[in-house]
Amino acid sequence: MVRGFVFQVWNGEQDDMVDFSEFQKFKDKIKATSNEFIYMSLPKAGHFLNGASREGRVKTRKFKKQFLKKQGYTQH
Repeated sequence: MVRGFVFQVWNGEQDDMVDFSEFQKFKDKIKATSNEFIYMSLPKAGHFLNGASREGRVKTRKFKKQFLKKQGYTQH
């Protein structure tokens, strides 16, 4: 088992490629390990976050930026 990773995942709740219940199972399995699982669900978004509102896209960018900063990555 791999440990010590931090997973950041976005989930489009209207995803037609990965059923939301499969996403939930994946999340639960990762959380059952010593790995960290950080996620954001977007209610109107599909698999590639298509259909996400402008507000949802802005939130996703901020979420990604905060995650990378927390992990020690910075933009140059």
